[in-house]
Amino acid sequence: VLVGLAVYVLGLAIFLTNGRFVVTSTGIGNRVGMAAAVGGALVLVGLVFLVASWFPAPAGRNAVVALAIGAICGCCVLVTSAVATYWATAYRKQQQVLSAIEDRLPSISSQATLIVDGVCPYHGPAIVSESDWDLTGALRVAYDDRTVRGDVVQSDTRLEPRGLRNRIYIVETFHPFAADLLLFDVRDGEVVSLSDATVARRHLESSIAQWTERCPPSREGRGVPVLRTDQVYIGWEDRGFQFR
Repeated sequence: VLVGLAVYVLGLAIFLTNGRFVVTSTGIGNRVGMAAAVGGALVLVGLVFLVASWFPAPAGRNAVVALAIGAICGCCVLVTSAVATYWATAYRKQQQVLSAIEDRLPSISSQATLIVDGVCPYHGPAIVSESDWDLTGALRVAYDDRTVRGDVVQSDTRLEPRGLRNRIYIVETFHPFAADLLLFDVRDGEVVSLSDATVARRHLESSIAQWTERCPPSREGRGVPVLRTDQVYIGWEDRGFQFR
């Protein structure tokens, strides 16, 4: 048990030295706990054997170990399978968005950038479409064109005089207004060329303002919390270290 606690602490200690540390049980940010998970397993197994040692007969000790380890593994399988259903549903949602784009835009000009509005980035902890790199990859596969780009309207999308700015995972992406900067609204299928700030404000200002009403509260690396343990947030932000 003590060795497991040490492994758990050491497995997470390295992340205290960098600029981003997200605690999550179900989102993609849980990969920071891969090493610490070994320590957690050691603690659980140690506790099982500790309890089993209280039984004087070998048969009793063996039964306690077998039943406890089996129950722990069974619970882990159930939780993992339940979380996996969110990813299966998120994939179907992503395919629906891509199908709607291809139906409305059978072809797209090279060097064009498509901004998608009306999509919530997460279904539970699973990603539907949250950033420019995941949508860009999907569009390049769909249109067989390595020059097209994509991005999604999110709560942090900012309208600036010269273009749109998104920020996610501490990465900023800027899309200058141009004739080939296209806005696609999944809700009604409307396609608009964001050629200047006036057009962008007319079509996006209210949508960005209503984003938090349309989509459940979420955070990159974590998605929408589905377990109580994911209500805790630890990380570095512009204002410094945050814990809530």
